[in-house]
Amino acid sequence: MWHSGHLVDELVRRGVTHFVISPGSRSTPLTLAIARHPGTSHVIAYDERGAGYYAIGYARATGRPAALVCTSGTAAANYLPAITEAANAALPLIALTADRPPELHGVGANQTIDQQKLYGGFVRCFVNLPPATAESGEGVPENAVAQAVETCLGPIPGPVHLNCMFREPFDLAPDGPADAGTPLVVDAPVPPDEGELAQFEQLARDRERPMLLVGGLAGERERDAVRHLAEALGWPVWADIRSGLRTDDTVIASTCALDRLCHAASVGGETPDLILHVGGRFVSKRMLTFLTDRFDGTYCKVPGDGRA
Repeated sequence: MWHSGHLVDELVRRGVTHFVISPGSRSTPLTLAIARHPGTSHVIAYDERGAGYYAIGYARATGRPAALVCTSGTAAANYLPAITEAANAALPLIALTADRPPELHGVGANQTIDQQKLYGGFVRCFVNLPPATAESGEGVPENAVAQAVETCLGPIPGPVHLNCMFREPFDLAPDGPADAGTPLVVDAPVPPDEGELAQFEQLARDRERPMLLVGGLAGERERDAVRHLAEALGWPVWADIRSGLRTDDTVIASTCALDRLCHAASVGGETPDLILHVGGRFVSKRMLTFLTDRFDGTYCKVPGDGRA
């Protein structure tokens, strides 16, 4: 099966040796493969828009493409200005965008946008590399890279886009454990009037270990509502950074609570049997891992748009 080392090897073999890296979590496999390859050179550019224009300058100076590398989500969108200029000026450029696997699309996962043909008609070709599996075959990236580089260099040079999907953990063999499915979502009314509080209490009647999970909140009014809800229910609370709640709130737990929760799950200890999620999305990767891989109770989501 293919991995990032195969892709970088093939790029170098075809003369693409210079990489412009904007570091990020999802692109770690690509970054490590580039750093370990003896035939590569690279620069670090934390701003993706600036990285794109660095690659434009490299193409003008050398006539060769630099390969841009970024993580998933809106980071990739910041390459668009440079890609449009490369397309109009017939300059070779390769965009290697890391992406989340298909099962994390359309479910509210952080740093996830639709990256399929993200740059539209401004690229000479688009190649999607799905997550590696035992059935992928070792020829997949070589064929894709060959097509991309040939198209990038002519007869009319221009930008090309390779979208590389990766599953976590990145160093796990492709035939390892499959990602767990998404938790059960049960709509519940928005808090916090007395009738609604009674419904939440009824929901937890047969549960021994309920927990309140707080995601993104839009403002102080919503934070006051969640404080009221947490105090009325008396459940343990874990608040994501996007909530705006702080550990000096008397009813709000610190992030250490998540460490204890994950440790309990790892050693077979007691974990929540009911999680009520209020507010919008959360950014904690550890919480997402806990919910998808280790939580086997009931997950209830209070409707929220996640814009906070």
